[in-house]
Parts: sequence; C-alpha cells; structure tokens
Amino acid sequence: LGNLGASLWNAAAIVAAVPLVGWLAHMLVRPLGAIFGAEGQLAAASIARSPTRAGVTAAAVALIIGAAITLTSLSTSFRASLDDYVARLLNGDLVVSAVSTEGGWLETPLPDGLGAELAAVPGVRRVEMMRVIPGQFFRGQRIGILALSDGLIAPERQPPLATGDPTTAPDEVRAGRGVYVSTTLADRFAVVLGDTLELDTPTGVLALPVVGTLPDYISDRGSVILARRLLVERWHEPMVSRLLLFLDPGTDIDGVQADIVARLAPRFRTKVQKLPELLAYHASVIGRAFQFTDTIQLLIVIVTIAGVFDLLLSSIAERRRELALWRLIGADDRAVRRSITIESGTIGTIGALLGIGLGYVTAWMWVAINYRYLIGFHLQYHFALAATVWFVILVLAVTALAGYLASGTAMRDPITTGIQAE
Repeated sequence: LGNLGASLWNAAAIVAAVPLVGWLAHMLVRPLGAIFGAEGQLAAASIARSPTRAGVTAAAVALIIGAAITLTSLSTSFRASLDDYVARLLNGDLVVSAVSTEGGWLETPLPDGLGAELAAVPGVRRVEMMRVIPGQFFRGQRIGILALSDGLIAPERQPPLATGDPTTAPDEVRAGRGVYVSTTLADRFAVVLGDTLELDTPTGVLALPVVGTLPDYISDRGSVILARRLLVERWHEPMVSRLLLFLDPGTDIDGVQADIVARLAPRFRTKVQKLPELLAYHASVIGRAFQFTDTIQLLIVIVTIAGVFDLLLSSIAERRRELALWRLIGADDRAVRRSITIESGTIGTIGALLGIGLGYVTAWMWVAINYRYLIGFHLQYHFALAATVWFVILVLAVTALAGYLASGTAMRDPITTGIQAE
C-alpha cells in the first residue's frame, strides 16, 4: 500500500503538471515581461500556446528531481538517524574494539578482563562495556541482543522511548527486572509495552516484562536491549564487543589513546577511536552504501536536456514564421536566443518547483512508511535540503543550456525562408 500510495502521488504530479503549466504561463506573461521585456512576454506566450507539451516536459523534470530528492533524503535520514544513535550509545572519550569482524559489520568480541585493565590506565575515569549478539532465536526468527553495562542504560544514551516511562524504565533494565525492545521488533512481532518477553538461553527460558520500546539498529528483525549482567548469568557470555572509556577532565586524550594502543598492540588487533573518528567511520560506510545516489545527477542532466531540447525544437519548428517576422521587424539574434532560453528556463523552474513538492512528500512516505515496513528500521525524517538546492541549480543550468543550443536552430534559417514556410 505504501508503494501504491507513492506511485499514485507521482502519477498525480504528471496529471497536475499540464493544467498547472498552462495556468502559470498566463500568470507569468506580465512578470516575465516586466523582468525581461518583450523576450519574456514571447516566452510565456509560447508556453501558454502549448500547455500539454510543456506540462509533460515539466512533469518529466519534476519526476526525476522528485526521485533524486527521495533517494538523497532517504540516505540523509538513515545517516542522521544512525549518527544520532551511535553518538548517544557510544558517547565516550575513547572506544576500543577489535579490528577483525565476525564476517559482517560486527567486531570480533574481546575478553571482558580488558575492562579492569583499561580502567587502570592513568587518566581513565571509568569503563563501560557492551556486547552485541546477532542470531538470537525468537518466535522462529533471528533477532539481535544488545547487552549494556549499567552506565550505558540511561535516557541520554538511547533514542527517546517510543513507549514506556523514561524515569523508571532504565532502573528496571539495569536491575535485570525488565528489557527494552526495538520498535522494529515491536512492529514485527506485535509486542507492546507490558508484555512478557520469553528468550531461550543456555540456562533456560528468560521471561521479563517489556518496560519500553525505542528505535534500535542492531538487527532489521528487531532487537532486545538488556543489562549485561543478564547476558553473563543466563547466556554465560562474558565477552564484549566494545569498551567505552571516559577520561578525567583535562586529560590529554591523544596521550591516553597512544598509551592504550601501545599496551594492547602486542596481544590484540584493536582500534582505539575517539568519538568523531568513530562517527566518521560509520559515515563512510553509509556513504559507500548510498553511493549509487550520485548517479542520479547524470539522469537529471540526460532527462532534462532530452525533454527540454525536444520540446523547444518542436516549438521552434511550429513558430518558424513567428520568429522570422520578429526578426524582420528588428529583433536581433540575441533577442530571439534570449526568448527561447527564457522559455526553457521557465519550464525548468516550474518542473523544479513541482519536483521539490513531489520529492518532499515521496521522501516522507518512504522514510515514515515504506522503509519501516520493507526494511524494519524507524528513521527520523531529514529533508536533503543541500542536495535539493544543488539539483535545482543543476536543472536550471541544464535547461538554460538546452534553450541556448536549441535557439541556434532558429537562427540557421534565413528570414525569407521562415516567412515562406507558411
């Protein structure tokens, strides 16, 4: 239904483009005349005479811009949501994890004894630990487990709760009397606040109430967030995925980082990162995943040039006598070129404005509805404003270029040939 809604919304833009362009063309006769003189009036009149053809071209431009805005806004929303999640959860001065992975994005676990060792490093105030376990069976499917030490179970460390009391829920999770579940798991398995969640463990079934739901990106099938002591007691899993180090105020973070690297290098292949370095790493991974969105710029250029250039050539062929008469009464070649370029730019502007509205709503549909049901993650909606501005500039530049190139066709024929054409 989400895909159907997005398709109908895109189709509505095509249907609305023709009457919209016709109405705007009549409305723009005076403004374009006031700004550009006779060339602007002629450009608006030309669009008004062929609203269907101009509307279809504007719709094509709008569709490609709308698609570009949708993809870039989806990428921006995913990046911003994950950055916020990582910055909250891993907001330590230094983060220690293994270089190698378990075959995917998840680092190979490290011994929990490193926590006490790193806490003894000069300048380190405290150490918090977390463990991520993928593949936990739950109702016939595999979900993720995120086990956190007590200092990481706090409202400022997780995204805002979708359900649950933010003042009492953290205490219940820290004490091992309750769990958080991700909104993805809540959607997929119809789990609501207060339900008893049953998890199979090596020591038997663990049954705990759900005290809160929140966005989490450990698994696209959902995840359970619980106290690390439960993982150690019930799963017999003392290993840790990441260690977060909090330093004393005024400590030289670079010096502590170098000290830890030197201590661990002989025994472990680890990476010791500051939070900005960690965020940059995640941003680079996400950037590679959405790198295909850069190719949409090439599509914008191709579609805009092909559509606008074809429209203008057809318009020039039909207006050959009109343009010849205009040149006959004194209009120079530059005036004719300006008129055709203004016409092209006006169509591009209308298409760009229509595309912004189209892309804004379509992107919201994908972020708020489609992505949630297709992938499972709940994302914050972030409109890709900078990319949208660039797409509009690109369209206006390309339409102006197409108009200038097409106007050369009107200049090739002698004035007498244009008059005799009728």
